[in-house]
Amino acid sequence: MTSPDATPEGHEAERHRPWPQLGDLALDIARNNRIGVVVGIPGEEGSEWLTYHLQAPGGGMEWSALADASTLRRLPSQISHATTNGQMAYDREARHWTIEIRFHHDDGGSQDGFLILTEEQMAELVDRIRSQESAR
Repeated sequence: MTSPDATPEGHEAERHRPWPQLGDLALDIARNNRIGVVVGIPGEEGSEWLTYHLQAPGGGMEWSALADASTLRRLPSQISHATTNGQMAYDREARHWTIEIRFHHDDGGSQDGFLILTEEQMAELVDRIRSQESAR
C-alpha cells in the first residue's frame, strides 16, 4: 500500500520542512548578522532556486544564503518572564548571591540561567519583600 505522502520515487516525503521555512526570521552571519525574512527556499515548488532568499522585514533588496542554511541562525524569542526553582547559594569569597532561575519565552520554550545579586542588592530585595508583606 502506498502512503499518501510517498513521492514517485517511493521515498516518504517530509510532512514539515525543517527550519527555516517561508516567513521565518533569520539572522545571516555571512551578511554581518543582517536580519531577514525568508522569502524563498531552495527547491521550492515552481522555482529553480538553489539558495535561500531573504529580505529585510518591511521590504528592501533580497539577498541569498547557502542552501544548507549554515550561515542562518534563529532569532531568539522574547522572554516573557522568569521564575526561580528555589535554589540559591551565597559565595562568601565573591560576596554575592546566586539564584537559579528559568527564563520562559513567548514561544513556549525555556532556558535555565542565574541571577547574581550583590549583598546590597539582596538586602534591598529582602527589604522590599518585607515592606510589601507588612502592607497587606
